[in-house]
Amino acid sequence: MIHRTQVLLAVVPAFVLACGGEAPAEDGGGPHGEDGVAEASGVFEVVSTGGTPVTLRPDPSPPAVGDVRFVIDLPDDLPDSLEVSIDLVSPEMPMMGIRRYPAVRAGDGTWVADARIMMAGLWDVYVNLGFGADAAEFEFQVEAADGAPAHQHGGR
Repeated sequence: MIHRTQVLLAVVPAFVLACGGEAPAEDGGGPHGEDGVAEASGVFEVVSTGGTPVTLRPDPSPPAVGDVRFVIDLPDDLPDSLEVSIDLVSPEMPMMGIRRYPAVRAGDGTWVADARIMMAGLWDVYVNLGFGADAAEFEFQVEAADGAPAHQHGGR
């Protein structure tokens, strides 16, 4: 039996490419820099597939195994009714599936989503703008903290 997550993992990348998204280059390059991973400056900016500028500020920065708060900044002129969420995906461990976390509006143009990163490795964070195809993709290489396990069980 094919699970919904397996179907999504197969369909979402093709859909993003069809909508004008970028596929990572064979050398690991992509939309977030030469190595395909956003710079570790603490503030990450991309343009969504629908043309909306999106800024993401993880806390802690860079993201670590465990609880992470993602602060999302969007243009002030977006509708108040906009539903914002984030999806966490580990492309190195597709069997973990996609974890969706709702974002709560915290002020003009600012949303906050609390999430849990379960293990070290490469993580994709998709900021979903509404329920359509408009999303912004961010990638993070998550390292295990010194002396901490490379993964955590449990979650939200």
